[in-house]
Amino acid sequence: MRVKVKNYSSLKCLIELLLPYLVGKIDQAKITLEFANLAKQRGKLKYEERAKLMNNIKKLNQHGHLIA
Repeated sequence: MRVKVKNYSSLKCLIELLLPYLVGKIDQAKITLEFANLAKQRGKLKYEERAKLMNNIKKLNQHGHLIA
């Protein structure tokens, strides 16, 4: 399934709908929700904050589960 997200409000709505069902990617979803909330407010999301959120997601994406 593909979902097209057109703006930060719809991204926020989508994540809020999916949060109760997420297990493995819940931390990434929460960071993305924080990003969407900040980005929606003009002038609130500074470059440093954006970089911090992106780095947090990168770190979380590097931790995988080994399947034996």
